[in-house]
Amino acid sequence: MKFLMIALVSLTLNCYPGWANAESLARPVAGKNVDLALPDGFCVPDSGNAADADFVKGLTTLLKNSNNVLVETFLGCDDQKRRRAAASANIYDYISYYYPTAVENAVLNGSRETLRKSLCDEVRKANLDTKQVQQNVAKSAEELRRNMALNSVKDLGVLAEDAHGCYSGILAAVSAGKENSYLVNAVIVSTVIRGKYLFFALYSKYVDAAGSAKSLQSAQSLAAELDRKNPD
Repeated sequence: MKFLMIALVSLTLNCYPGWANAESLARPVAGKNVDLALPDGFCVPDSGNAADADFVKGLTTLLKNSNNVLVETFLGCDDQKRRRAAASANIYDYISYYYPTAVENAVLNGSRETLRKSLCDEVRKANLDTKQVQQNVAKSAEELRRNMALNSVKDLGVLAEDAHGCYSGILAAVSAGKENSYLVNAVIVSTVIRGKYLFFALYSKYVDAAGSAKSLQSAQSLAAELDRKNPD
């Protein structure tokens, strides 16, 4: 199974100080409701806002062309404000929850721990087809009539594994028009929640190794919070 994918648009992720629990964040994941984790500083997109809806449309298309289903995305609140004020503004903070269409009807038997270990083993053995990723982005850009491209993609493999999930990394050189190029660091988390495969990704504009390490720590904290909200 192809568990790794990359969705375009850059962002900057830092350590998250807390968790937003003011509203229900239960979303359907292949037929099961999962209560998603939303870090402080992130906002739920408003489908009635043109800027938010455009961002979600782009992400949905990118995931669809990689044979994935978007469950939900959360935007950095500051970036959301900037995008709403100017359509050309980059989104530098966001999180996407998704699952592969190929496993939508999968019936998973066994303990959460065993299933997660097996999933991480699969991720370790998988080889990301970087050319296919670039082609998927190009196809999406054409469909959306947007100026965006991946100039290069590097699979960093599995960065860490713990009781809450498996963490892999990708570096991608992104171009979104003249004088708008950047290096994106993505941490992709693979897990099993309520008997379903669930993936979520955190993206950051690469600055240095310390920033990438903080992004990994943030992903691990997010996975732990997801478990807390969705006990067996």
